[in-house]
Amino acid sequence: ILKLNKNSISGKRLKPGVWVDKNTVIEKGVKIIAPCVIGKNCIIKKGSIIGEYTTIADDTVIGQNCKIKNSIVWNGAKISREVNLDNCVVGHYAKLPEKISISEGTILK
Repeated sequence: ILKLNKNSISGKRLKPGVWVDKNTVIEKGVKIIAPCVIGKNCIIKKGSIIGEYTTIADDTVIGQNCKIKNSIVWNGAKISREVNLDNCVVGHYAKLPEKISISEGTILK
Protein backbone atom coordinates (compact mmCIF):
# COMPACT_ATOMS: atom_id res chain seq x y z
CA ILE A 1 0.00 0.00 0.00
CA LEU A 2 1.32 3.40 -1.02
CA LYS A 3 1.26 5.92 1.79
CA LEU A 4 1.74 9.57 0.93
CA ASN A 5 1.86 12.66 3.05
CA LYS A 6 1.12 16.20 1.93
CA ASN A 7 4.84 16.94 1.46
CA SER A 8 5.63 14.06 -0.90
CA ILE A 9 3.57 15.22 -3.92
CA SER A 10 3.62 18.68 -5.41
CA GLY A 11 0.37 20.36 -6.30
CA LYS A 12 -3.00 20.77 -4.69
CA ARG A 13 -5.13 18.05 -3.18
CA LEU A 14 -8.53 18.26 -4.88
CA LYS A 15 -10.06 15.55 -2.75
CA PRO A 16 -8.71 12.59 -0.77
CA GLY A 17 -6.26 10.71 -2.97
CA VAL A 18 -6.37 13.17 -5.91
CA TRP A 19 -3.50 15.60 -6.46
CA VAL A 20 -3.27 18.17 -9.27
CA ASP A 21 -0.25 20.42 -9.86
CA LYS A 22 -0.28 24.08 -10.93
CA ASN A 23 -1.57 25.47 -14.23
CA THR A 24 -3.53 22.31 -15.05
CA VAL A 25 -6.93 22.78 -16.67
CA ILE A 26 -9.64 20.23 -15.95
CA GLU A 27 -12.72 20.96 -18.02
CA LYS A 28 -16.30 20.55 -16.80
CA GLY A 29 -17.62 17.03 -16.82
CA VAL A 30 -14.28 15.33 -16.12
CA LYS A 31 -14.45 12.57 -13.50
CA ILE A 32 -11.33 11.83 -11.46
CA ILE A 33 -11.20 8.71 -9.29
CA ALA A 34 -8.67 8.35 -6.46
CA PRO A 35 -5.87 7.58 -6.16
CA CYS A 36 -4.59 9.76 -8.96
CA VAL A 37 -1.80 12.28 -9.56
CA ILE A 38 -1.89 14.87 -12.35
CA GLY A 39 1.14 17.02 -13.12
CA LYS A 40 1.46 20.69 -14.03
CA ASN A 41 0.42 22.39 -17.26
CA CYS A 42 -1.93 19.59 -18.30
CA ILE A 43 -5.27 19.86 -20.08
CA ILE A 44 -7.96 17.27 -19.49
CA LYS A 45 -10.92 17.82 -21.77
CA LYS A 46 -14.61 17.40 -21.00
CA GLY A 47 -16.18 14.01 -20.62
CA SER A 48 -12.96 12.22 -19.74
CA ILE A 49 -12.60 9.79 -16.84
CA ILE A 50 -9.25 9.59 -15.10
CA GLY A 51 -9.48 6.38 -13.13
CA GLU A 52 -7.81 4.95 -10.11
CA TYR A 53 -4.06 4.32 -9.96
CA THR A 54 -3.33 6.75 -12.80
CA THR A 55 -0.43 9.18 -13.01
CA ILE A 56 -0.41 11.89 -15.65
CA ALA A 57 2.88 13.75 -15.94
CA ASP A 58 3.49 17.41 -16.83
CA ASP A 59 2.46 19.09 -20.10
CA THR A 60 0.06 16.32 -21.15
CA VAL A 61 -3.17 16.79 -23.11
CA ILE A 62 -6.03 14.33 -22.68
CA GLY A 63 -8.75 14.69 -25.34
CA GLN A 64 -12.51 14.60 -24.91
CA ASN A 65 -14.25 11.48 -23.66
CA CYS A 66 -11.10 9.51 -22.85
CA LYS A 67 -11.02 6.80 -20.19
CA ILE A 68 -7.70 6.15 -18.49
CA LYS A 69 -7.11 3.87 -15.50
CA ASN A 70 -4.22 1.95 -13.94
CA SER A 71 -1.88 3.81 -16.29
CA ILE A 72 1.11 6.14 -16.41
CA VAL A 73 1.18 8.90 -19.01
CA TRP A 74 4.60 10.57 -19.23
CA ASN A 75 5.47 14.21 -19.95
CA GLY A 76 4.19 15.91 -23.07
CA ALA A 77 1.93 13.11 -24.30
CA LYS A 78 -0.99 14.06 -26.53
CA ILE A 79 -3.95 11.70 -26.29
CA SER A 80 -6.69 12.31 -28.84
CA ARG A 81 -10.42 12.07 -28.13
CA GLU A 82 -12.21 8.85 -27.22
CA VAL A 83 -9.08 6.91 -26.28
CA ASN A 84 -9.36 4.14 -23.68
CA LEU A 85 -6.23 3.14 -21.76
CA ASP A 86 -6.14 0.44 -19.09
CA ASN A 87 -2.92 -0.76 -17.48
CA CYS A 88 -0.67 1.09 -19.96
CA VAL A 89 2.46 3.21 -19.98
CA VAL A 90 2.46 6.06 -22.49
CA GLY A 91 5.95 7.40 -23.20
CA HIS A 92 7.30 10.95 -23.25
CA TYR A 93 5.76 13.05 -26.06
CA ALA A 94 3.76 10.11 -27.46
CA LYS A 95 0.82 11.00 -29.70
CA LEU A 96 -2.13 8.64 -29.67
CA PRO A 97 -4.76 8.82 -32.42
CA GLU A 98 -8.47 9.09 -31.65
CA LYS A 99 -10.86 6.26 -30.94
CA ILE A 100 -8.43 3.54 -29.90
CA SER A 101 -8.45 1.17 -26.93
CA ILE A 102 -5.25 -0.20 -25.44
CA SER A 103 -4.84 -2.45 -22.41
CA GLU A 104 -3.06 -5.33 -20.68
CA GLY A 105 0.37 -3.94 -19.91
CA THR A 106 1.05 -2.17 -23.20
CA ILE A 107 3.93 0.29 -23.37
CA LEU A 108 3.60 3.03 -26.00
CA LYS A 109 6.45 5.25 -27.17
